[in-house]
Amino acid sequence: MTNSTWRSAAAFVMGIAASPAMAQTPILELVFDEGSGTTAANSGSLGAAADGAISGATYSTSTPFGTGFSLSFDGDTDFVDIADAYDYGSTLTLEAWVKPDAVDGQRILFDDYGSPGVLLAISSGVLQFNLSTGTHPGLGTGIFAGSICPELWQHVAGTYDGAIMRAYVNGIEVGTVETSGDIIDNGAFAARIGAESEIPSVLEFAGRMDDFRLFLDALAPEALAGGSSLLLCGELTGDCAITASDALAALLMAVGLSAAEPAADVNNTGTVSASDALQILRIAVGTDEHTSTCNA
Repeated sequence: MTNSTWRSAAAFVMGIAASPAMAQTPILELVFDEGSGTTAANSGSLGAAADGAISGATYSTSTPFGTGFSLSFDGDTDFVDIADAYDYGSTLTLEAWVKPDAVDGQRILFDDYGSPGVLLAISSGVLQFNLSTGTHPGLGTGIFAGSICPELWQHVAGTYDGAIMRAYVNGIEVGTVETSGDIIDNGAFAARIGAESEIPSVLEFAGRMDDFRLFLDALAPEALAGGSSLLLCGELTGDCAITASDALAALLMAVGLSAAEPAADVNNTGTVSASDALQILRIAVGTDEHTSTCNA
C-alpha cells in the first residue's frame, strides 16, 4: 500500500464545469517546502502575518507526490504555531495530506482553541472534525468518521457551508452533521498544527503532514487538494486497504452495474475489466503486490 500512486481527479470531473469553489484562495497555505529553518511560510492571502513558527518538527522528503518536502512530527511536543490574524465567518474548509505514524487516541492535526472552536484530528483511527457555532457553542458539534491508517499518505478535509459540516477522506465524503451560525473562536490562543493549542504537550500528532490549507469558503469535493489526485489505485471502498470488497466493486464496474472509477483500472488498459477485478483480488489475498499505477 505504501507504494501506491494516486489517480487524477480530472477523471471524475470530466465534462463538468469547474466549480466556483475551485477558484477560492486559502487564507492559510503552508506547503512546508522550505526544507530547513523554523518558519513555515504562509502562501495564503494573509501572507507573512500568518507564517507558521515551527517548534520541534523537522523536514522530510516523504511527500504525497514524491517531490519537495513535508513536515515530520515525532509526537513529543512538535507543533507549528500560527498567529490569530483572522476571524472566522459562517463557511470554512480545512485540508491537509497526512501520513500518520500512529492513529490511536486523539492526534490533533489543527486546533484553534475555543472549546474547541475549530478542530481537525485523528481520533481512534477515524477523522474528527469539530466546530463551535452559533447553534452549537461551547464544545460545539463534530463528526467522527472515515478510516485513517498509519504509514500511508491520505488526504483529509472538513468543510462547513453555514448549514452542514462535511468530512472527507481521500475525497470521499465520510460524514455530515447539521449546524448553523458563525464559527466561534475565542482568540485567546494561537492556532496550532500538530498539538493542542493551549497545552502543546498533549494530544500530539505523530507522522508527516503536507500542504495544509484553510479557506474561509466551503469547497466542493472536486476542489479539494486543488483538484489533484486523491484515491488510491485499486482501493475503492474507503477503508485504506485493498480487499475482496474492492475486487467485487471493480467487477461490478467491469460488467457495467456501477460507474467505472479510474482507480479500478490497475492494469492501465484504459478500461475497467474483469482482469482488473482479478488483479485486485490477488492483491487482497496477498498473492500479488500493489505496484500498478492508475491512468492519469
